Amino acid sequence: MISCMSVAKKVMLKEFKNKYGPKNVVLSPLSINVFLNMLASGSSGKTLEQFLGFLRCKDLDDLHSKSLTMMSLLVDTTQNSQNNTIGLDSVPKKRQGKPPLFNCVNALWADQVKNEVNSWVAKETKGLIKKILDSSEELWPPLCLANALYFKGDWVRIFKTASTRPQDFHLLNGETIKVPFMSEYNEYHQYGSFEDFQLLKLPYEIGQCTNMQFSMYIFLPRANDGLQDLIKKFDFNPTLMPQPWQFGLQEVELLKLKIPKMKFAYGFQVTELLKPEGLTLPFDQLHGDFTNMVDANPDNAFVGTIHHKACIEVNEEGSEAAAVTFYGIIGFARGRVPVQKPSFVADHPFMFMIVEEFSMLAVFAGAVFNPLLD
Repeated sequence: MISCMSVAKKVMLKEFKNKYGPKNVVLSPLSINVFLNMLASGSSGKTLEQFLGFLRCKDLDDLHSKSLTMMSLLVDTTQNSQNNTIGLDSVPKKRQGKPPLFNCVNALWADQVKNEVNSWVAKETKGLIKKILDSSEELWPPLCLANALYFKGDWVRIFKTASTRPQDFHLLNGETIKVPFMSEYNEYHQYGSFEDFQLLKLPYEIGQCTNMQFSMYIFLPRANDGLQDLIKKFDFNPTLMPQPWQFGLQEVELLKLKIPKMKFAYGFQVTELLKPEGLTLPFDQLHGDFTNMVDANPDNAFVGTIHHKACIEVNEEGSEAAAVTFYGIIGFARGRVPVQKPSFVADHPFMFMIVEEFSMLAVFAGAVFNPLLD
């Protein structure tokens, strides 16, 4: 998970260089990690060695053990409850004698396959993500693998709709826009106050899976333009810095709590972010080794482009989020005890994570630059 959180960090920092202005970012480190674990399980030789190194696994047994931990978290509870659910599914394609991962297709069927993949994506994400493949996009190499992650959670304490009001939100370019803010006053929350930022934990209701507890962590820089410096400090390595749940948050009465409503999607290609991390052989047409995955012409199998797309909606009731990953194959100080009632007003760019508390896995992560952008 550490390596995939590093990918999340790179994606967020990349948006600061966007010449058209930064876009809101949301992605699922968990979805990407599960996806790479699936690929690694079908690889062999030096390709497998690279996967194990990137995923920080000692061997296949270690990889499978970590995969089981992640997959046990991703229990599909949607058939019994629509209020607090998380589920992951993979493209249900099977080949004799190989894992149910792939469907080899003739290039002549590319449009049909794109439609099938996009229909599957829309279904598994409850319509939050309509498609991941454009009609103009070349489907090559002709092997398909995808997974989809869907999350929906209600806050433990729901915000009152009547308290939602327009308020100023300060952009990085100095402009100010009006955004609907959810508000609370004089309520207790898990809160941390640090030199450069404030940290708020908003728990979700425990659904029918009582062995899971999800929370959203919001990292709010003290300076309006402090998000870039804050993200740079995070290397997401537990041996070098605390994780969100290790910051020593305290139950504090907040004078004001204001969080913008938001709904947005974000997509990117993962491949180019993995290569600098040493994961190159899976994308090498000549040297990629997926003999444990492909029946026909395994010597020609390699990873083309890995697509990842996610979306999130945060409102008075809670959060709904989804992510899809698809590819084609051929340190801080401890929190201070506040002297006076603090306020938490997220009226400038901030970072967030949705975390499962018991497993300490980051299901979603992202950055909000402009809550009005979708």
